[in-house]
Amino acid sequence: MYDGMKRHQIQTLRQAGLSVDRTAQAADVSAATVVRVSKEDPVTDPAKTDDQAQARMGRRSKVEPYKEKVLDWIKGEPGIQSIAIVERLREEGYDGGKSAVYDFVRKHRPPKQPDGIVRFESVPGEFAQHDFGQIVVEYQDGTRERIRFFASQLRYSRTVRVRVVPDETVETICYSVFEAYDYFGGMPLIGVFDNSRTIVTKRDGKKITCVGDCLNPEQSAGRHRWP
Repeated sequence: MYDGMKRHQIQTLRQAGLSVDRTAQAADVSAATVVRVSKEDPVTDPAKTDDQAQARMGRRSKVEPYKEKVLDWIKGEPGIQSIAIVERLREEGYDGGKSAVYDFVRKHRPPKQPDGIVRFESVPGEFAQHDFGQIVVEYQDGTRERIRFFASQLRYSRTVRVRVVPDETVETICYSVFEAYDYFGGMPLIGVFDNSRTIVTKRDGKKITCVGDCLNPEQSAGRHRWP
């Protein structure tokens, strides 16, 4: 945001008859800034204008009433995206802008620590990754709906198949995996699943027990009907 003196300069140049482009060049600002500042109330006292702007900056942020919720989300889900936090706050009644939320999250999100995992590329047909996801969709009439989906991606080619699903049951996983493999044109050597509660049935230290239906698609394909 430009200070009172700069805005006063822009308005004075425009009042003197300079075009938008010439004013932008003389004041060293963009043409869009010239148009915006020209529509503002006249700046008669640049110092007073700066004081008023500073006072506005000191107002309580609309994010403030929700800060404990946001901090809990950041702590519980370190990788959560800022836009997802905005969507959750909207559902809680937040009516402020996205920028205020982004600024708050950026200031309070802890720095990302290296996970110690060595990333590697696979060969064609070796790996496919699968995971559930959610997104909040806003329609033209203003209504919102949370949509669940199941995404599958081939590690080598990065080919992705996304399927809208009604739930996160084992049956839905099987249907979605089979549909993805049909779309890919074959079944990869290994299917990698995220740490989903639907997949992981038991955890004992580093030992994880998973459901068996989707771990052998060739056998389970004959036991499930496709939707």
